[in-house]
Amino acid sequence: MKLRPYQRRLIDVALKHIADYPEASPLIVAPTASGKSVIVAELCIELSRQSAGMVLVLTHRRELVAQNASKLPEHLDVGVYSAGLRRKELKRVTVAGFQSLRKQATKLPKVSYILIDEAHFALTGYREFIEAVREHSPGVRVIGLTATPFDGSVNRTALHLLPADKRIFTGIGAEVTMGELLRD
Repeated sequence: MKLRPYQRRLIDVALKHIADYPEASPLIVAPTASGKSVIVAELCIELSRQSAGMVLVLTHRRELVAQNASKLPEHLDVGVYSAGLRRKELKRVTVAGFQSLRKQATKLPKVSYILIDEAHFALTGYREFIEAVREHSPGVRVIGLTATPFDGSVNRTALHLLPADKRIFTGIGAEVTMGELLRD
């Protein structure tokens, strides 16, 4: 898969961030149309090489489940878990609809990484899901990807500044601006 320079930079910076900060759950912020599905695919490839557990990609819409799964190479043996797509496959790399997988957290194998696409939608239920996964996968790492690192409230609170009982992400670990995309 050929990455654009800004995509490679985002991936490298995010991987360095999680290596340097073992407790971090960073956000990757990239504008719409920057190729976040390609970034997710490359992260899945690299993270699956680094770990023995599952790499789980969560999103809130079946169209994004299908899009993310389609970008992953066949050699990864990718599972898709989405009621809307009529597929319930759990494999080493799994792309899932959050609502479909939400109540299955305790039934998952060991999970090493959770990537949350459209992280600004990761509010209701996501934190509880991650905590349930952590009961049997205590070292699980979480990375979010979004174009808008704010919640959907009127106040538009940054996702990493939400109250502790609602917060999933610890900060912005890597970011690209529209200007950088236009230059590339």
